[in-house]
Amino acid sequence: MTRVSLVVILIEMNLQLLIRSLLLTAAVMVETQEVTYTGVLWKAANVRDSIKETPVEEFTTERELACAAEAQRRPWCTLYCYTGNLCSLYGVTFPPSVYPAVVNCKTISPFPLACSPPFTPFLMVEDLGCLYVPPAPSNWDAARAHCLSYGADLVVVSTDEQFVALRDYFISANIQSKKWVGIIDRKWLDGRLMEMWDAGEPNGAVDGTQCGLLQDVTLLDDTFCTREFQYICQA
Repeated sequence: MTRVSLVVILIEMNLQLLIRSLLLTAAVMVETQEVTYTGVLWKAANVRDSIKETPVEEFTTERELACAAEAQRRPWCTLYCYTGNLCSLYGVTFPPSVYPAVVNCKTISPFPLACSPPFTPFLMVEDLGCLYVPPAPSNWDAARAHCLSYGADLVVVSTDEQFVALRDYFISANIQSKKWVGIIDRKWLDGRLMEMWDAGEPNGAVDGTQCGLLQDVTLLDDTFCTREFQYICQA
């Protein structure tokens, strides 16, 4: 065996040892259920069942590390869930959890939410950002002005699924009271039409007097903006 051949063999052995070391390190991280490292750091995230129902792609694999590696190869993938041997990939934006992880999902979103008091993330609706429900009821205009004083606004959701999840949060937390949200004249404050209403709603005029009220058990009602209810600010 030539000296050159021996050097090549030693290099190959060292590379194999390095690869094994990296895989072992990654596997230990997986076992903690908090992070997985595949060149980028995947962090535990609480994800709603309603989101997990609609993956962009699914496949089976025997290791979570392989699931994470495949997720990293897809530029659109920001979240994966690994349950049993099933790897589910998603393109939704969901922050790492600030609570103990309760599901086998991880995200590459960079940072957990950092909310300034009195705002806080709400469990399982962290993708709505930092929220605050002031204790005193108010009419819709005054409620919005109060939110704006914090540099926030009345809450606006991106999807119907988020809206239902927000309603469900208050039910599960046993905070069941009607609350103003960022809807006036049947539109969200960003201009989108709201289409998820209670039966028979909306039934008010479209003249700037009717605002959106999250119901305590059902969904959404339009009622006079001058009425006083609690409200949800979103930062």
